[in-house]
Amino acid sequence: TFNLSRSRVGDHQLGLSSTPSSVTTPIKIFINHHELSSESFGNVVIRYGDMNLDFIDYIEVYQAGNSVSFGNESGTVIVRLFTKDPSRENGSFAKMELDDKGSSALNILSAYNLEDKKSSYLISANLKRKNGESYYNNNYELKNDFTKANLFFQYNKKDDYSVEFNAVKGIKDSFANDSLSPTYGIMQGNILFLHLDKQLPQNFALRLCATYEKINIDNTDAVGIKLSNGTLPKNVHIDLHTLNT
Repeated sequence: TFNLSRSRVGDHQLGLSSTPSSVTTPIKIFINHHELSSESFGNVVIRYGDMNLDFIDYIEVYQAGNSVSFGNESGTVIVRLFTKDPSRENGSFAKMELDDKGSSALNILSAYNLEDKKSSYLISANLKRKNGESYYNNNYELKNDFTKANLFFQYNKKDDYSVEFNAVKGIKDSFANDSLSPTYGIMQGNILFLHLDKQLPQNFALRLCATYEKINIDNTDAVGIKLSNGTLPKNVHIDLHTLNT
């Protein structure tokens, strides 16, 4: 069995129940045929662990030996998310959630077959605001709040091609982060992917995909944040841009 928990910086992490919570489990996540990735963190659970699943129809989970079938790098766990079939949904809905801490979530889904009966689309939009519990360290407030927006779009032409686009934008507090005496921390992240599937004769398919990720991190510490080069600055700013094709 596996446990889904949060790290010192408030990120999701997946681990075996028999291992310490600080030990993460190698995992791959797919939406249909697209493998989600995070070059900046190397762990997709950090980026997609709180993803809304209203647009997902069913989930398949593979462990150990089966993982070799899904890429060059093995993973202890393979999770495949398959999106809803617009021909079965053929409608739209919206829902809003609120709690007593002021957190909120707005989810919108629209999926239809078009008039030609061969084309369909699915749009899922999600906006989530979580007000987490705050703690204090040396009179400094450590917040654990986040705001995240997620947009997924799919257009499919039967027996011809499909296009999928996903955009995620979020901002969150770094909570305790990885320093000794944190006073402030914030992380902003954007991630986009575009995936194209083209059907070819004799059951072959051409797949093209690209993922772009941008991460901005600002951390401050009353004592200092120890870096790999041995220095101990009180303020650290990280700006990362990655493109994976």
